[in-house]
Parts: sequence; structure tokens; C-alpha cells
Amino acid sequence: MQIDISKKRPVGRRVTIPGNRKKQTGISFTALVIIAAAAFFIDCFGQAVLGIGNIWVYQLLRFIGQIAAPIACFLAAKLFCGTRNIKNLFILGVILLAVSHVAFVYFNHEEFTLLRGTSFMLPVFLGCAALFVKDMTTIDSNMRTVMIFLLCLLAWFGSGGSVCAVWVFLLGSDLERSLKTKIFLFSWVLIFVMGLIYSVIEGRWYMELYRLGNLAALPLIMRYKEDREYPAWRYGCTLIYPVIMGAAAAAERIINS
Repeated sequence: MQIDISKKRPVGRRVTIPGNRKKQTGISFTALVIIAAAAFFIDCFGQAVLGIGNIWVYQLLRFIGQIAAPIACFLAAKLFCGTRNIKNLFILGVILLAVSHVAFVYFNHEEFTLLRGTSFMLPVFLGCAALFVKDMTTIDSNMRTVMIFLLCLLAWFGSGGSVCAVWVFLLGSDLERSLKTKIFLFSWVLIFVMGLIYSVIEGRWYMELYRLGNLAALPLIMRYKEDREYPAWRYGCTLIYPVIMGAAAAAERIINS
């Protein structure tokens, strides 16, 4: 008896053609951390080594440094939204506030003081606190709105001001990407115009040009690729700010001594 094998499937391994598989492209969490750290390093150490003798060199250094601010706000929002232990994150935030304040003061002033403002970590911390308040469904929505407003207003005393707290809250919200982009641009234009008016009155219209660096960060954030898992060292990256600023302050004092 003859057996018809023409319709039987061939036995063998399945072959996958690499060209047919769609690769997920974008910028990872780690890449954004590196970009932000590099930009902040250039800003701080550039000022420490070169000073502010040439205003245009200073503006360029500040422009590069401003790229780090929105990225840091975005990463902070991602860390907050991705954490399961808010209590430990709160404790870490308080420690960072204290450490970063010391580094900030010694970088910007010759003497230690508590009354001349504080570091960028204050807006970041209060922005995360605003995200926490947003999710407190046991509180009336109007009361939550007032609390969020007050938290963002209090961030004015930190480097970067209230707008950075707003960015953390905005980038950690559930709004559509297009709406987030529009609100981000509106808030940036508002701060830029206010600063520009003040600079023109002071006779130094160019002093706000460095803020254009914030806009350079937006395309990087929009290309972010959602990681399956955050890196194990994700909370350690929060130390980058005080370490770089403290090292830059020490370098400046060594150079000027």
C-alpha cells in the first residue's frame, strides 16, 4: 500500500528572519540618566573651572545644564509612579533634601545658610508629593487641588522654582502625551517671558537665553522607551545631583585657593 506524504508538514526547526521582527526603538531610562548627568556635570564643572567671566560661555554652560532639568523631573515622576513603597521613597527624599541643600549652598555661596533658597531637589520632592496627593481619593477633589497648588507654590524656594514641581506632577499624570506637551510648552513660555521681561528691565536681555535648554530636553523625553523593569540602581541615581554639585564646589575652591 502506498502512503501519500505530499500533504504532511515538513519536520524541522522554525526559522525566524531577523529583518521581519520589529525592534522597539527609543531612549531607555539608563540613557536618560546618563544624558542628564552629563549635562549637569558640564554645567557645574564648567562654571567651577571657567567662572562667569565671559557671559556667552556662561550662557552656553547654563543652556547645556538646563537640558537636565526636565529630564530629571520626568525620571523622578517615573520613579514615584513605579515604586511600591512610598514610605521609603519619602524617607529617601528627605535625606536627599538635606544632602542636596548642603551641596547647593556651598556651590553658590561662600558661607552656609538656610535662608538663601535651596536645591533643585525641593521642587522635585514637592512635585512627587503633589502626585501622592492626587491619588488620595479619601480627600475631597477641591481640597486636593488646593493642596497640589500650595505644594507647587512652595517649590518656588528651590532651584528651578515652581515650574519644576509642575513638570514632575504633569509628567507623572495620566494625561495624553500631546496634552502634556502643550502644558509643558505653555508653562515654559510663561516662565521664559516673565524672566525675559525682568532681564530687559535690568538691561541684560540675554540673561534668560539659557532656558532654551529646557526645550532641547523635550524631544528626548518624548522618545523614551518604557522599560520592562527599571534598573536595580534606579534610586542610586538620585545621588548624582548632590555628588556632582558638591564635587564642583570643591573643585572651584581648590582652583581659587
